[in-house]
Amino acid sequence: MNALLALLSDGFSASVWTNQEVGVAFGRGKFILSVRLREDPQGFVGKFQALRSKGKNVNVDELCSQITAHLLNHPKTQEKMIASYFSAIRNMASFAESEKWAELLSSIKNVNESQANVLMNAYNDNPQAYGCFLLNGQRGKVSLASRINNWMGEKKYRIRNEKTVRI
Repeated sequence: MNALLALLSDGFSASVWTNQEVGVAFGRGKFILSVRLREDPQGFVGKFQALRSKGKNVNVDELCSQITAHLLNHPKTQEKMIASYFSAIRNMASFAESEKWAELLSSIKNVNESQANVLMNAYNDNPQAYGCFLLNGQRGKVSLASRINNWMGEKKYRIRNEKTVRI
C-alpha cells in the first residue's frame, strides 16, 4: 500500500478490522487520509484531521477532488500519483474526459523538470488532450504551458498550434 483512505462511516471505530488496518498503515509510516462521513476520527485516525464535505449532504465530486489534491501533493504519494495522472492524460479518449482531468491539474503544486517533460509529451501525443480548451488555454483558463512555467519558475514552454513546445 502507498496510502490508506479511511472512510469514517457509522461503526468505523468500533470495528476491530478497520482499527487494525489503520494501525498497520500507521506502523509502516504510510500516508493516512480520512474522510468523515458520519463518524468523528478516533484512535490512530484521530491524529489526522478528516476531510469532510461542506454542508449536510456528501458531495462526492468535491470529496474526490480533495482526496486527489492530497494524494498529488503529499511527499509519500506525490511521485506515483503524478505519474498516474500524466499517464491518464496520455490515454484520454474524449474531450469530455480531458476536461474532467484538466480540472485536477490545478491541484498539483509542484513538478520537477523530468515530470514536466513527461506531461508535455503525454499532452502532445494525445489529440484529445491538446485539443482540450481547458488544457490549451482557449477557454480563459491557464494553459498547460503556463502551468509548467509556473511550476518550473521560468518561461521555458508555450503553446504553438495547440501543442506545448519548449522555447
